[in-house]
Amino acid sequence: MATILQTPGEYNLGYGINPVTLSGITGGQDKYVLQIRNRLGTTTWADVRQTPNAQGRALFDIQQILQNLLNLSPVGIETYTGWVNSTNELDEYRIYYGTETAGVATIDGFVSGYKVLSGRKTEADTTWQDQLLYRYTISESGVCTIVDTRGLLLSDWQAIQGSGSLPETKPARISGNVPTVVQDLRLTDAYSVSFIQEPMKNGVATANNIIGAWVTSFDAAGVQLDDAFIYNLQSLGGGPDTTIGQNSAVIDPYWALTLPCGPLGSEIAAQLPNLANAAYYWVTLHVSTDSTCGVSGLVWNTTTSQWQVETQLWNAGSGPTGGIADDPVFTPLLVRITPGECNDFEPIQLSWMNSFGFRDYWTFAKRHDREIGIQRNDYLQSSIDYNGATVNPLAGARGYRTFSQQLTNKYTVRTNWLSDYEAAYLENLFISPDVRANLGNGFVSVTLLNTSYVEKTVRKDKMFQYELQFKTAYNLKSQRG
Repeated sequence: MATILQTPGEYNLGYGINPVTLSGITGGQDKYVLQIRNRLGTTTWADVRQTPNAQGRALFDIQQILQNLLNLSPVGIETYTGWVNSTNELDEYRIYYGTETAGVATIDGFVSGYKVLSGRKTEADTTWQDQLLYRYTISESGVCTIVDTRGLLLSDWQAIQGSGSLPETKPARISGNVPTVVQDLRLTDAYSVSFIQEPMKNGVATANNIIGAWVTSFDAAGVQLDDAFIYNLQSLGGGPDTTIGQNSAVIDPYWALTLPCGPLGSEIAAQLPNLANAAYYWVTLHVSTDSTCGVSGLVWNTTTSQWQVETQLWNAGSGPTGGIADDPVFTPLLVRITPGECNDFEPIQLSWMNSFGFRDYWTFAKRHDREIGIQRNDYLQSSIDYNGATVNPLAGARGYRTFSQQLTNKYTVRTNWLSDYEAAYLENLFISPDVRANLGNGFVSVTLLNTSYVEKTVRKDKMFQYELQFKTAYNLKSQRG
């Protein structure tokens, strides 16, 4: 009878070793059987058989099987209305195991609840060692939700600063020195954040999912302009909740969520009617709390050894209605609205698959050049019309004629002067297999033409820039001559 000794773990990245080890085969059995099935166990995606090794075990790396379950983020995800679930970037599966005797398979058991993201990791990492950094942990004090640890967003951009050192006015829900992600965006920039929704719990905690996102904007003088709450509901593209306060346990395809939250075309932009006058805005993600946890209640967070306010908001109008724990469960996002520099060119924003399988962004606003690569297929057309009455060469005959053309639409873009952490972030762009560019009419797929990446640092290079070349994924159309 087979037993399972090693699995990839509850969450893992699909591009890197995902190990499964089986043991327990007996002398009358020929092979181990490993099956990867869908989350309900009703569809078999892969069936692998292996004879025992010298230790009497079977060792599998199922990464290539899992990679076939994963897809790219939807095109235009940055400007979706509401939330976006993780149907494309994450999948859930079961592992069935057993033995084969004389060609007949016997399933001895299965394990379930495994999730794989379309991210990459190092060769030696079998369990996604950093995954706890991207999960949040909650507990309860009495009936009030406590955020014990905040998670990081699924992004390679880690320009994280303490909120206490930032000059911007903070909403009341951001108190103390909270690690904050800072992004400078133009009003013409798109952006999104992605995160793992399922909470980890220290003991008993009632909250089961992200109830929504809170967004607050301010003008340059620090005066609040807009304050809105975007509920995480299936009707708004999220889930699993269908009604406010339902508090359902997270299921597939809602293990991870993406929230389009840039100034351009996102739900957040729609919720900020005074965005054109804003200097910056804050985006925070929250879970629910009990209805008795009011604004005057303080609870003691045993993890951080601090008093923490748990706010319940009641509003019969368009605002939040219900219990919302005001302490963010992920690092807050501060978006600074920038007009750019006076010598900037017309910006070109790139979006790419980051190391977690979700999207990251960069706006190239320095000099950029467009080039059309032309490859012609010509033939020489005779000057004589052989269907004519006599041979009468025409002086104005076409001669060489273009039968077809291949027209590649190429761009060269350049960054501004970079810091070390910006350069490290952009390394992920150079090596990404999926890049999209907003060339003025929404994001389109492009192919990078750079064939190498040279790491630069302030220490080695003092002041430095990066130059990137790409072509649109589709060639320009050409007529026949």
